[in-house]
Amino acid sequence: MRISGLPWLLAIILLPAGSPAQEDATTAPEPSPLAVIHEASGPVFITKAGDPAGLPAEEDMELGPGDRITTGANGSVIITLRDDHFIKLGSQAGLTVKELRSDQVAGGIWARLILTRGKLMAVVASLTTADSRFEVDTPQAVASVKGTSFQVVAERKSTTISVLEGTVAASGYREELVAPEELEVKEGFETVVGAKNRRPGPLTKFFNNEKRKKTRVALSEYRAMALKLRARGQSGELRRQRRLRVLSRTMLIERFQKKTPASYKALPEWRRNRIDQFMAGHKPELDASRAEISRFLNSNPKTRKLLEQQIRRRFAGVTAKTPRQPGIRAVGQGKAARPGKQQPAKGGD
Repeated sequence: MRISGLPWLLAIILLPAGSPAQEDATTAPEPSPLAVIHEASGPVFITKAGDPAGLPAEEDMELGPGDRITTGANGSVIITLRDDHFIKLGSQAGLTVKELRSDQVAGGIWARLILTRGKLMAVVASLTTADSRFEVDTPQAVASVKGTSFQVVAERKSTTISVLEGTVAASGYREELVAPEELEVKEGFETVVGAKNRRPGPLTKFFNNEKRKKTRVALSEYRAMALKLRARGQSGELRRQRRLRVLSRTMLIERFQKKTPASYKALPEWRRNRIDQFMAGHKPELDASRAEISRFLNSNPKTRKLLEQQIRRRFAGVTAKTPRQPGIRAVGQGKAARPGKQQPAKGGD
C-alpha cells in the first residue's frame, strides 16, 4: 500500500473479512460490489466517469475507475471495497478512483486513489496476496504498508505519517526516476516529509504526543466502527440491506416515471441513460420480489422517505457544484500543474 500527501489524509489498515452468509449452499456466493457508497452525509457528489455532471451521492451507489467523489462543508462519505476495506472521506475533500480491480478467486484487491484535498481515513484488510495493493496518492509523500494502522496528514508544505500499529515504509515523492529514500516508521512513531527535500525527517513519538490525542481517538473510534461493519459483511447483513434498498429504489423510480413522465423526459440524455441502465439491471429481480419490497418500504418509513427524496433529486436534475481541484500527478508521470494557493481543510490535527 502506498499513500502520498495533500491536505489532511488519514488511513488505517486492519484484518480481512470473510464471505457473507445466508447463501444457497449449492451455489457460489455472489461477490460483494468492488466499491460502493455505504453512507453519505451532507453535501457529497459523485461525478461518474464519462458523465458531464455530478449526482448527489446515494447509499449503495457503485464506484469504478474514473469516478470522482467531492464533499462540501459538513459533508462526509464512507466507501466500502468488497465489504473488507472501509474509507471515510471528510468535509471539503476530493477523491478520484484512479484504478480499481480485484481477483475474486484469490481475494486480492488493487486500488489506487488520488486525494486532491481533504481528510481520508481507511480501515483496510490485511493485503496478503501478491497482487494486492492499496495506494492513495497526493503530491508530497508516499507511505507503503500491508496490514497496519496509520495516519497521514498532508498539508501544502509537509506531510506527516504517524503509525498507530504495525510498520510503514515512508518516502518522499521524487520528480526524478530514482528510488526514493525510505524510512521504516514503527508503531507509536511518526515522521514529517517536507515538500522541498521530500525526504522523511527524524522519527518522533506519536503515542505520547498530547497534540495527537484527538487523532488517536478518532482513529480508534473509526477502526471500531469499521470492525462492526466488517462483521455485518461477514454475516451477510450488509448485502441483505443493500439489496433491499436497491430494489426499493427500483420500485420507487418506476412509480415516479409513471406518475411524472414529463420530468423523466426533461432530463439530459446521459442521465436518462444512467437511469435506464439502473432499471434494466434490477427490474427482473424486483418483478420477482415486489411483495417483499412493498413490505420493506411499509415497515421502514424513514428509509422510504429518504429514498423518495433522493429520487426526486435525480428527476430534478441536481448536479454537483464541485470546487476546483488542484493539479496532481500520478506516480512516475512527470510534473503536475502547480496547485493554486489554498487553505488546508478543517479537521483534527
